[in-house]
Amino acid sequence: MKKPLIRVLLATYVLLYLSSCTEDYLKFDEIKTDDWRPELALPLVNSNLSIEDIVLKEDQNNIVQKDPTTGVLQVVYDGRVFTTQGADIIDLPIQSFEQSYSSPKPLPPTGGDTTLSENFIFTFNNNGTELEIDSMLMKAGDLVLTIENTFEHDVTVVAKYPSIVDSRGNSLEVTYDLNQAAGGVVSRSEVTDLKGYTIDMTNGGTTLNQIPVNFEITFNLISGNSSTSNDGLRFVLRMRNLEFKRFNGYVGNIDLNLDSNAINIGLFKNFNNGTFFLSNPFMEVTVSNSFGMPSLLNFQNLLAYNPDNTPSTLNIVIPANSNPLALNFPVKDGNRKTSFEMDKNNSNIPAVVNHFVREIAYKATANLNPNGKTANRNFVTDTSKIGLDVFLKLPFEGAASAFTLNDTIDLGFDNTDDLESGILRINTTNGFPISTTFQVIFTDENYNAIDSLFTDDANTLGNDLFVIPSSNTDNNGKTVSNSVSNIDVPVNTQRLQNIANGKYAIIRAELNAGDPNSNPRQTIQFLDSYRLSIFIGLKASILIK
Repeated sequence: MKKPLIRVLLATYVLLYLSSCTEDYLKFDEIKTDDWRPELALPLVNSNLSIEDIVLKEDQNNIVQKDPTTGVLQVVYDGRVFTTQGADIIDLPIQSFEQSYSSPKPLPPTGGDTTLSENFIFTFNNNGTELEIDSMLMKAGDLVLTIENTFEHDVTVVAKYPSIVDSRGNSLEVTYDLNQAAGGVVSRSEVTDLKGYTIDMTNGGTTLNQIPVNFEITFNLISGNSSTSNDGLRFVLRMRNLEFKRFNGYVGNIDLNLDSNAINIGLFKNFNNGTFFLSNPFMEVTVSNSFGMPSLLNFQNLLAYNPDNTPSTLNIVIPANSNPLALNFPVKDGNRKTSFEMDKNNSNIPAVVNHFVREIAYKATANLNPNGKTANRNFVTDTSKIGLDVFLKLPFEGAASAFTLNDTIDLGFDNTDDLESGILRINTTNGFPISTTFQVIFTDENYNAIDSLFTDDANTLGNDLFVIPSSNTDNNGKTVSNSVSNIDVPVNTQRLQNIANGKYAIIRAELNAGDPNSNPRQTIQFLDSYRLSIFIGLKASILIK
């Protein structure tokens, strides 16, 4: 207790005393200087805790939910990983096509105009992969057409791409004007931004990976200039920086890795010995898929880990019909979900939880088009992906026997020189259907015990335990009324000094709820309405000289 507080209390007492006196009664020569021992009462702890308060205090990696039907609380841990996106699994390499044209007959030297046409089909190069393109809505890309003229006449070329259309349905057309060659080569290039265009490569539904181009060629004949067999036009077409927004076709059989992930489970980090049983834990796996094609998800591993247990690692049993898991897939835009659960009926999840799991680690792969090409064509968007969500859900329903919980906190109780002795009064109101015995051991910086909250005598540490009785329950293990308990713990000057010298307080609690060893097991439930109220106050004598 800090001296300024004592001075304030003393000053307040003196002022109140003086204000009740008159001048006639102030006989200073009669004031005695004997030691004075007023009593001071202070509240130390006043808490009203729910199970959510306790869980969230110990672990920030969870979500606490309430079952809307039963009111039972459950803590949920989740992890999420994704595959790479659609834009990264389809390689659209730079395309380069070349084609030459010469007039089918000599051009007359008499002047005037003449128009001819030529049609070409360029095949999209897939670099030897299984990639088949029906159509693509372009997110980005450049179409670069360069035309070289060696005719001794001016030429106008209209390049028409009937299978490349904009959002209004207009096909792409680009016009090039080239002057006469005059014995050399005249060239002209145009760059067209393909963003927003749709490219159909089926040539009217008859083929794949093909882009038709129609050239309308008009010769503006120059009088006196003739043509030779060496005169012609050269077309160089390039497509570069290609990115799609939507792809239709067939992408091939592709394996995708999902990132490895680990879910930290903080609920059990301070649990030690005893028997602990949760009656209905389960794990939910949900896979979201926006790839428009048949796909499988395969868990390479799914492990539970606790470094303080033997064995430290447990394999989580996945139902045979869920690994590999055939995924639902969309037939148009959007995504479809596929889910399955692992519980006490089809897996070893209860054993995993009762292993006091600290971490769940998993790694999975996805396989697109596992059966190869089928009658159903694929569609992919640039953001298509497969997402894997793993949820460990722990309803607070079960049993515990001699189940030990340890925790260590720093102490900051000092300035006890003026406190002569006192009483720690502990009042509890328990709405939980679980009884708890606990003890607090005070230690030095090396964790050597120097005192405890409850003692058999001055020389015995930590053998007595304070019991908080369970609430009163019905046959279903639900609380019908709270339990109330009180205890006073005497604390003398030496014990106050021991506590002040302590650096740490080790809290040891033993939990008992239901009967995990009965057959069938007797279990209890934790509802969101349950509360544990604890009040601890110090009533101490102050020595003032």
